[in-house]
Amino acid sequence: GRTVSHYRIEWDPVQTFNSANTGGALGVSTVAVEDLELINEEYHWDITGLTAGVSYYVRVFADNAEGRSEPTLATPAPALVSHAPLAPRAVAVTTATTQSTPITHMDVTWEPPVSNGGSAITGYKVEWWRRARQNEVQAVQVE
Repeated sequence: GRTVSHYRIEWDPVQTFNSANTGGALGVSTVAVEDLELINEEYHWDITGLTAGVSYYVRVFADNAEGRSEPTLATPAPALVSHAPLAPRAVAVTTATTQSTPITHMDVTWEPPVSNGGSAITGYKVEWWRRARQNEVQAVQVE
């Protein structure tokens, strides 16, 4: 057979690949074989501009001088686009300012991030630093 010269890569949140205004796939790239990255005998292509939290179907066609192949659907289908969440907002620390016993605790509050990156937040990590205790030293100076 003829050598594959290009691959057509399509992505869409709808399995029928027809959510674009034109009735076709939301995204399409036709890429020459020499422009693809080859890693461990597999071709790689980065699809950019996707929306976090949206699942996309991806399919690939092979092109040569004779025409275009049938598509192969990527797995998993669909794939969820996600990234690390944004930082929590409005982080605040409060503690008592006076009390009859030593102050030994503080309260930390925050609001969830504006974006969870497309995946549910499963926890928060709270870190703090504690300075070593220093005893008060009083000095009396006699003149």
